[in-house]
Amino acid sequence: MTPHRLLEQLLVWEQRVRQVYTLLSQQHQFPADLRAMWQALAADETHHIVALERSAHLLSVMDNPPSIPKHALAAVEAIIAAAEAAVRQPSLTSDEAFRHALSIEGSEFNPISLLIKSDTTFLAAIGKSVSDYTSLTWKNFLFVNLLPVTIGNILGGVVLVGLTYWFVYLRPETCSPGRGSRHESQWRSSTEESVR
Repeated sequence: MTPHRLLEQLLVWEQRVRQVYTLLSQQHQFPADLRAMWQALAADETHHIVALERSAHLLSVMDNPPSIPKHALAAVEAIIAAAEAAVRQPSLTSDEAFRHALSIEGSEFNPISLLIKSDTTFLAAIGKSVSDYTSLTWKNFLFVNLLPVTIGNILGGVVLVGLTYWFVYLRPETCSPGRGSRHESQWRSSTEESVR
């Protein structure tokens, strides 16, 4: 794939991702603050598009563009296509929306950067070497990046969301609306007796 064709493909992907986030921001079943977050992510994608458009002139000075395998590009395409299909489902939940957003954001950089690292011709063209990227490995990606994030998302989802739902819907009611708690009524009766 030529550098110009790659840039065109990246621009198309960014535009499609922006559209996914825009559609998520229009989902009325989501709370207003969640819709605002999706709108902010759509705005971020606009910034990515502008940055890519402004970098087009760099392609003319690039003698050795990175070679990205077709299967890596196909994987990114599949993730974006899955997210596009999901946001058009009327029964989309916020959890599913977040899962697709995490897939999109994770698919854009990690695998491609790991594959570019192995292209020594490209690294030489940008004045870098493999030794400059010693921490960029599949092991670090899986165990230092992906695994902790996944565990954090699971714990955050179970603990924070679970506790929030418990607090809002399932915790024992300590007082009835308009009547006050048992302790409050005992306090009132003892206060009324001491005043008499």
